[in-house]
Amino acid sequence: MRPDRRRLHTGRRGPGGRPEVLTPHAVFEILMLWGYYRTVSRITNGLDLPLEAWAARFSQYGPALDGA
Repeated sequence: MRPDRRRLHTGRRGPGGRPEVLTPHAVFEILMLWGYYRTVSRITNGLDLPLEAWAARFSQYGPALDGA
């Protein structure tokens, strides 16, 4: 049996041991969410908005990501 190449596999197994797949609708939804995130990220970085005083910083929880 030929696999359906139009669907993306999630890497998990569903009922009967068959691989779970993402429907075209789910793929579209993921792409829309990714695009929304990128848009908000670019706008906030472009406007150089100040950081919120109440928000936690990643540096409070562990070493810096740059290895310093």
